[in-house]
Amino acid sequence: MKLLQSFRGRLVLLFGSLSLLVGAATAFYFEQAASQEVAQSRGAALHDVSRSIAQALAENLRERDREISLLSRFPVFRRGDLHSPELRLHLEDIKNSYRHYAWVGVADTDGTVLSAAGGLLEGQSVLKRPWFIQGSHGAYVGDVHEAVLLAKKLPNPNPSEPLRFVDFAAPILGMDGKVRGVLGSHANWDWVQEVVQRALSSQHARDGMQVLILNRKGDILYPFAAIGSPLPPELARVSDGYATLNWPDGAAYLTSKVNVAARASTELGWQVLLRQPLAAALAPVKQLQQTLLLIALLASLIFMLCALWLASHLSRPIEQLVQVAQRVASGDESASFVTGQHSLELQTLEASLRDMTLQLLARKQALADSNRLLEQKVVARTAELSELYHLSPVGYHSHNAEGIITQINDRELQWLGYRREDVVGRLHVSQLLPPECRPAFAGHLAAMQQGQSVSTEDTEFVRQDGSTLHVRLSANAHFDAAGEFVFARSAVMDVSTQHSLEMALRSQQQLNQSIIHASDNGLLLYRADGQCLLANDAAASILGTSKQELLTQNFHHNATWQSNGLQQAALRALDGRMERLLLNGHSSFHKAVDCQVTLLPVAHEGSTMLLLVVKDVAELMQANRELEQLARVDTLTGLANRRSANERLHAEFRRMQRSGSSYSVLLLDIDHFKRVNDTFGHESGDHVLQFVAGILQHGVRETDLAARFGGEEFLLLLPDTAPQHGLQLADKLRASIAAATVPLVGRVTVSIGLAAATADDADEDAAVRRADQALYAAKHAGRNRVELAGSDNVAAG
Repeated sequence: MKLLQSFRGRLVLLFGSLSLLVGAATAFYFEQAASQEVAQSRGAALHDVSRSIAQALAENLRERDREISLLSRFPVFRRGDLHSPELRLHLEDIKNSYRHYAWVGVADTDGTVLSAAGGLLEGQSVLKRPWFIQGSHGAYVGDVHEAVLLAKKLPNPNPSEPLRFVDFAAPILGMDGKVRGVLGSHANWDWVQEVVQRALSSQHARDGMQVLILNRKGDILYPFAAIGSPLPPELARVSDGYATLNWPDGAAYLTSKVNVAARASTELGWQVLLRQPLAAALAPVKQLQQTLLLIALLASLIFMLCALWLASHLSRPIEQLVQVAQRVASGDESASFVTGQHSLELQTLEASLRDMTLQLLARKQALADSNRLLEQKVVARTAELSELYHLSPVGYHSHNAEGIITQINDRELQWLGYRREDVVGRLHVSQLLPPECRPAFAGHLAAMQQGQSVSTEDTEFVRQDGSTLHVRLSANAHFDAAGEFVFARSAVMDVSTQHSLEMALRSQQQLNQSIIHASDNGLLLYRADGQCLLANDAAASILGTSKQELLTQNFHHNATWQSNGLQQAALRALDGRMERLLLNGHSSFHKAVDCQVTLLPVAHEGSTMLLLVVKDVAELMQANRELEQLARVDTLTGLANRRSANERLHAEFRRMQRSGSSYSVLLLDIDHFKRVNDTFGHESGDHVLQFVAGILQHGVRETDLAARFGGEEFLLLLPDTAPQHGLQLADKLRASIAAATVPLVGRVTVSIGLAAATADDADEDAAVRRADQALYAAKHAGRNRVELAGSDNVAAG
């Protein structure tokens, strides 16, 4: 350290620093220029690889889309039987033509798979699959999705990832131009990995390049391990090109983005991202920069050696003068400022130092005389201050950096019951404190030693006899010229009387608060002007807010109180009447509540206040609603039960009487249901009931009602429906049930009776009775048919 403070050391450091600075600046300049050039070159190369991957993906999508569209027009599909063995062989050839086809099949217009390569999914319904829905209207390419129906039927070569497919579909048009079915295929997502591996060389992998494929929404599709990982927000501003982006992992990457323009039937909006760590891309530049810095360091060392020789020659006379000055400073008054140098500057400096030394010696003697007079005045003033210090009504003490008391006045000694010789220099301040207060004192002492202010604090002092004294303590620290802590002085006030009064008041307040906040019911206290004065935790929880927010409320200005009648009840309660309300709805803070509110007038200091007791009855209300719901739903089928059906029939009959709008009633009975129970068991019978209920539920409108009316009997209520339209719906439902297959049981059929309500009906049961008679006629006529009451119109299977 002394060497660096000398003239010789600073000159050496200056020359070395300048040379090192020039070398570092040169290395930095070359690093910046080279980094920019390398980044542009690597970014362009990155973009070329991204574009090749995007083109390969687009070409594959376009080829598969065109292939499926062309195949759907072959005569074997347009004229042949879609369920024939020849068609299945043809589908096998299509699947084998492209090794990534996982499934190829044909579905009819009802969504049932008629033929498929390998027989997979034949007989299964794909009615709700996107490829069938979209493929019914035109050629379709679907986005990546996991296997649904095929998950358990195909082997998975990579068990750590689910099977994923890209769907291709096209409608099959008959010779009359109408849709006969849909040709669909599922291409295994593994083809994407092959495209990426062909595009990336082993050198690319060693350079840290990574390929990501995104969908239209910006979600990661590939690789599977990266799905759900966050992307940089700046990525949205990168169009078809490259940029340097900071990714969420904290690293910077050269990032290229290319849109996959497949020009297929459906534009999927895929994007190919190729990223490379910026550090890996700029590694050659970093090596060049390190070489330049090493050269700069060697040059700096040479310059410092030259500067050391020059500084040694120039600084030797100055060092001799410094040695003489140090002897004078140590008390050697006979030291001579003679160096033997002949330069004008050094001769002038020698003469100036001699004159300054003589003047300092004269001033030293004058200062000694002045100090003797000052010491006499200090002794007299100290005696006066000592008397004020010890007789003050406030206690004072001082302690050093270790916390040892170095001074204490008589007043504080009197309070504590100690002798001065037992305290000063022997007692630590913390020994005056209870054990639980000592950690806080240690923290305050550390803070004062660092120059931080410490606020006034109420605490306790322990007297010599073990009793405690409540005091108010304030302290300030004193530092020397170098900023080092010297001592701290504390002023102590006796606050025992004040503390006793505060403790009594605090105890009463705590008791009141404990009673209020221990209640399970919400408690709210309002002034007559509407301002909330008190709220407990239970009230805040029930109403969905905080106590602080409740305390800002004024019920005179609360729209929710006005709308639910609570404000009117509050005004009545302030007049002296107890009120009770059951509220169901939302609180002022938008929380759904079911609660009972009791409003009580409270007299306080000549005025009336309002106390609200809020009891949460949400569980009770919810239980009532659930019981009400269970009473109207058939638990086996999930349809409305007979009670609910009777209520709806009554309501529709009343509506018909008011508006004249008629409605139709269908009674449906499963044929030979007893045979199903006897043959397959009651559990299979329950499956049949649930199966029929599902078809009915999905076959009616939202305004219609489907209900289980009896054992295997169902009722359909069709508002605003003429008999002919009801007949069409009944026959459609009958045909759907007859065409479907129930697992384990096979096919089942139903008989349906239909009747229309008329203005001449005496009650709502009249139409039901006619529908029941029509159902009996359908059973008698051979089952699996629909009979319209009072008509010859019949639909039968």
